[in-house]
Amino acid sequence: MGILSGIKMIITDLDGTLLKSRNEISLFTKEVFAKLKEKNIKTAIATGRSWCYSKIYADAIGAEGAVVHNGCVVMDKGKVIYRTGLDIDTMEKVLSRSLSEIPDIKIAIEIEDDMFANFDVTRYWPGRTYIYTDFKSAPKQTAEKIVVALPSPESREVFEKIIPDGFYIEDVEEGVCIVLRKGATKENAIKVLASKYGIDMKDIAVFGDYINDIGMLKSCGIGIAMENADPALKNVADYICKSNENDGVADFINTDLQLI
Repeated sequence: MGILSGIKMIITDLDGTLLKSRNEISLFTKEVFAKLKEKNIKTAIATGRSWCYSKIYADAIGAEGAVVHNGCVVMDKGKVIYRTGLDIDTMEKVLSRSLSEIPDIKIAIEIEDDMFANFDVTRYWPGRTYIYTDFKSAPKQTAEKIVVALPSPESREVFEKIIPDGFYIEDVEEGVCIVLRKGATKENAIKVLASKYGIDMKDIAVFGDYINDIGMLKSCGIGIAMENADPALKNVADYICKSNENDGVADFINTDLQLI
């Protein structure tokens, strides 16, 4: 019996996991996921990206489900089934205090598929479109998350004191963190998706590469970390697969289930 025998859904992170460094998905990976569909094994993505910047990859592997904005939004077949975020009052207070107390802060907010930022976000995420703003008049809408690049370790301490109760800071990549409503996590979003599909969490296998994937690896039946993953994620993983550059997700699945 293979490691993935009995698994009913496979979920994968995108950046550093399913995607190669140039945001590519190989033909081999597409073929493996097509075989999973033939076997009636559901697939989904779980990413910090918005749906606008995730849809192309979900479609490429035929994923039915999607956890986006790091768990703030859950999609089924392209339709939103769950959404949470920062209310307007909280968002405005965090923006105001952050800009006042940390003058060099790089800060952005994501509202559905739009990003508003006071810096050139393409330095971090090439190709990402955004609307430049000094936040003197922030959009009057609920935001999925606030994205921050802090200028120093000392500024992190200041920023932590700005975040009100009911919200938390999640590190998503080196030097970048996000502010989310408590409960908006990949693992909780996966529970929403699992409930929608009538699948037990123990029957889900997940792949990830960074510390914001720790929760979902620990909460699902099988947690697999990439060879290129953060050491902290590897420490909680059940298995380690090849790197994203070597099609680690598809290789692990195919080697175990002998699909191709």
